[in-house]
Amino acid sequence: MRKFNNIIFIFSMICLVLFLSVGVSAKTTLTYWTFLDPTDPGPRSQVQNTLIQNFEKEHPEIDVNIEVQQWDKIATQLIIAANSKRGPDLVRIFEPTLMEVVNGNAIASLNEYIGQITETEKEKYTIPWEATVVNGEKYGFYWDSRVRNLWYRKDLLEKVGLNIPEDLPKTLDELAMIAQKVQTETEVVTGIFVPVSVKVSSSTAETFLPLLYGAGGKILNEDGTAAFNSEAGVKVAEWIHSLVYKYKAMPEDSPSMSYEDMYQAFLGGSAAFIISGSHRAAEARYDSGLGDNIQTMPIPSFDDAHPSPAWASGWILVIGKHSENKKEAYELLKYMTSKEAQLLSVKVAGEMPSRVDILDDPWFSKSEAKEMASWLEYLNDYPLMLRVPDDWKYLTDCLAEGLEKIILTDITAMEALNQAAEKYNRY
Repeated sequence: MRKFNNIIFIFSMICLVLFLSVGVSAKTTLTYWTFLDPTDPGPRSQVQNTLIQNFEKEHPEIDVNIEVQQWDKIATQLIIAANSKRGPDLVRIFEPTLMEVVNGNAIASLNEYIGQITETEKEKYTIPWEATVVNGEKYGFYWDSRVRNLWYRKDLLEKVGLNIPEDLPKTLDELAMIAQKVQTETEVVTGIFVPVSVKVSSSTAETFLPLLYGAGGKILNEDGTAAFNSEAGVKVAEWIHSLVYKYKAMPEDSPSMSYEDMYQAFLGGSAAFIISGSHRAAEARYDSGLGDNIQTMPIPSFDDAHPSPAWASGWILVIGKHSENKKEAYELLKYMTSKEAQLLSVKVAGEMPSRVDILDDPWFSKSEAKEMASWLEYLNDYPLMLRVPDDWKYLTDCLAEGLEKIILTDITAMEALNQAAEKYNRY
């Protein structure tokens, strides 16, 4: 009898092990590529962590494995992975690289997962639904929306007797003069930083484009050839040159500086102005402890009747072409872009939402939402919607090289931009 009981016990244990093994193997692990390090204490990373944890609680059958990628290498790594028939399940890509990964056959169409989307549902998003549709295929959803603003140090401007907001610059020329005044009358290293370097060509282009379109220009012609070597392009390039040599509000060695160098100089009180994205404002205040001394405003143009347009961009959530868990990855994508997730990101990380249907939340009537409302108003009133080409990186390199030459050599703005345009058109 004891022998029989032992056999029953052993059989039961084997069944239990098999049951547990089946249970474990049935759990799905999603690989999520992001540039946000989960160990970073910053608000954006903490929002990401909270959302992943909440999703896993709601979906105990799914684990999410975060893999951190360098933000400006994600598109390249995604294409390399796809060429080897592998890659992540879900990934954040920066909007200017969308066409690069679509044409690189690196991401999956979402058409079979989105069902029948009504026109009303399509209007729920801050950036138009069509922005991530290519040839009838929906490829992703925006995680956030963002605009580039002119940031200023309120404490430094007040130090030279300026009244805020009455004395804020209404044109680019006024901006240059105020930057000169701050640099001359205080101990700051520079009045303003504008990225002009091949090393940071993406940041250079993201700054140049709003100024270019605000001056009446455009980046490309309808046939895909360069259009930035225009009267408007020259006007912007000459303004940047004047910051260094006329107003002496920006150092001559600016092309040797990374964008992060400029950003940290601004936080450290060594610059009064910088052009940066709305998505980093809360993080900047958190990192520096400066609080309301960091303020934002629309980027001026040459015309005091209107600012430079707000270039709408952001990070897009897409599914890897060779994901074996596309259905589960879409569930995570849906959750990350839900009203609940978007509201958490707005409140904690200060990122502009990708959905407009959260604006009826009571939080948006509070004083703390005033800046967010101003960004959304800027985006709504002066939008600049662009679908950049798949060779965006090369385009920005050519443009940045031309702008860099204007600062470092005696070449004229028109000559430098013509050379940059010719180089791009030969590609």
